[in-house]
Amino acid sequence: LLFKELTDVDTLNEGEGGAAKLIDALVGGQLIETLVQQSVERLDETVKDEADAIHNALSVVENVLDFRPAFADSCVEQGLFSWLLRRATQRGTLDANKMYASELLALLLQSTELARKRLTEKVDGFDLLLRSLATYKRHDPASADEREHMENLFDAVCAALMYAPNRQKFLDGEGLQLMNLMLRERKQSRESALKVLDYATNGVEGKSNCAKFIDILGECLIDNMHCLR
Repeated sequence: LLFKELTDVDTLNEGEGGAAKLIDALVGGQLIETLVQQSVERLDETVKDEADAIHNALSVVENVLDFRPAFADSCVEQGLFSWLLRRATQRGTLDANKMYASELLALLLQSTELARKRLTEKVDGFDLLLRSLATYKRHDPASADEREHMENLFDAVCAALMYAPNRQKFLDGEGLQLMNLMLRERKQSRESALKVLDYATNGVEGKSNCAKFIDILGECLIDNMHCLR
C-alpha cells in the first residue's frame, strides 16, 4: 500500500527529481520480477486481503508505467505480461483483479512491440483472447464493469494486430469468423468487432485477412439467398 501511495502519479509529479530517483530504484531493483514472484503468483485471490494486495501491486505497475512508459518492456521481460494474459482471459466470474489485468494487458500491447511479439511465442495468446471475446457474440455484458472488461480485450486484440506477423495468427485462429458473427448478431460487441476488422485487414499485411473476409461475406450472402427461397 505504501508503494502504491509513493508511486501515485500526482505524488511523483510533485516530487520531480526525487520521483525519478524512486522510479529508477524500483526498476533497477527488478520491481516486476519481485511483484510476480512474491505477489501475483503466490497470493491466494480467494482471500480478500491477498486479492487486495495483488490489486495494489497492479496499481504500482500502472503508476510507474504512467510516469515511465519505457517500463513496459520490463513488464514483459520479467514475467508480468504472461500473468496478465492468463488472468485477463481466465474463465469464471469477473472481479476487480481480472478487469485490472485486462486493462494493463491492453496497455502493454499498445505500448511496446515486445509484448505484441510475446503474445504468441509460448502460448497462443490470440486464442485466449478470442475465446474470451466469443462470450459476447450472442450475449451483451451484464454490467458496466463487464462492458469495460470486454472493451479492454478488444483493445488488446487491436494492439496485437499492429504487429504484422500476428495478422496470420488472427486469421488461423478464425478471428475473422468471430468478428463477422458479432457484426451479424448486433450486440454491444459489434462496434468493437468492426474496429478489429479494420486493424486486421489494413495495409499490405492485411491482404490475406481481407481476401478471407470477402470469402466469408460471400458465403453469408449465399446462405441468406438460400433462406429466402
